[in-house]
Amino acid sequence: MITLYIVAILILLLLSAAFSGSETAVTATGRARATALAQGGNRRAGTLLSLLNDRERLISTLLLGNNIVNIMAAALATDVLLRLFGNAGVVYATAVMTLLIVIFSEVVPKTVALRHHDTLALAIAGPLRVLVVLFRPFTTAIGWVVRLVLRGLRIPTHGGDVISASQQLRGLIDAFEAGGELAKHAGDMLDGVLDLEHVTVDEVMTHRRRVTALDASMTIEAAVARLRDEPYSRFPVYRGSSDHIVGILHLRDLLTAVADREAGASRTVGEITRDPWFVPETTPLRKQLEQFRKKKQHMAFVVDEYGDLQGLVTLQDVLEAIVGEVSEADDREFDEIERLPDGSLQTSGTTQIRRLNRLLEWDLPEEDAVTLAGLVIDVAERIPLEGETLAIGRYRVTVKKRERNRLSVLTISRAEPDESD
Repeated sequence: MITLYIVAILILLLLSAAFSGSETAVTATGRARATALAQGGNRRAGTLLSLLNDRERLISTLLLGNNIVNIMAAALATDVLLRLFGNAGVVYATAVMTLLIVIFSEVVPKTVALRHHDTLALAIAGPLRVLVVLFRPFTTAIGWVVRLVLRGLRIPTHGGDVISASQQLRGLIDAFEAGGELAKHAGDMLDGVLDLEHVTVDEVMTHRRRVTALDASMTIEAAVARLRDEPYSRFPVYRGSSDHIVGILHLRDLLTAVADREAGASRTVGEITRDPWFVPETTPLRKQLEQFRKKKQHMAFVVDEYGDLQGLVTLQDVLEAIVGEVSEADDREFDEIERLPDGSLQTSGTTQIRRLNRLLEWDLPEEDAVTLAGLVIDVAERIPLEGETLAIGRYRVTVKKRERNRLSVLTISRAEPDESD
């Protein structure tokens, strides 16, 4: 009889290992991977996907089965050891079964399942479907009791997924980066794609103070002389005030006008401009990218809720939000950040926090301000004086130059970890 019980205990431990490994395998594979495999024509992946679509019932089935076999194994082991050692057998059974279940029914199968989750998940998809059907009455009853308890505790039962798909993807990206399976630059690009829905154009635009604009009344010759050293191909055109944008000058149109010498001698910039395009500052980058593709344009002017010009956004700005800086080596964007002999950085107050973080791999807060000067003012809750230094987390920012109410030049340095603790 004791021999029979020992054999039964071993079988139950194997079943426990199967349940534990199955739970880890299907969880690690996930719905996205199962969908990709199913679209590739894998029938078992289709079965696995149908199980994952009812994830709550699947997990309930696996947990129910795992607990049943663990309790049965512990009960049989207690009976055997009570016969062999009397009342002390309870203590021995607890110690032995805890060790066996943790090592052979939890750690080992879950480790194996993590390393071969796709293969194992596909292999067990068929048996799991049968098991889910057999256990359906029990899992349904358990689910009803759970919901009843949660309602009694006033905990919402239909709040949807606690973790959004975006958060899950970010978690996977971080995990793959930490494990060395994904290069950091690739992880940054994937994060940038996920950010497109949440980042707005005002966070990546070029502020109007830094925009090179032309007067509509300027002659073609004067425009050529003005733009000789500019690295861009499109320029805003204004009439009267620099905030009154009336068009966009394409370098191609300017060269065409120059080629026609007779026309070029008398025509003005305003005569060869194209219609401007204005977008709200709250437009998400994802929508702006779609609009760039739809309109086949590369530049738009950003306005606030009152219609006042705030700056301009280009297709390159949106792409850089995904892939990082792609500017030329002589681009002025990089000239704004200068490394000083003491190791600190000197930059314009209009430098965007997001670009500074991406370029230097920093973590300055981006929630309440777009530019570095805006962040300093937000933290100080006033306009700091020239020469004043503020602490922003582990960063130290000093106002080097203030022009009236504008912080034009700032220096910033990051303290070592032990200095900021």
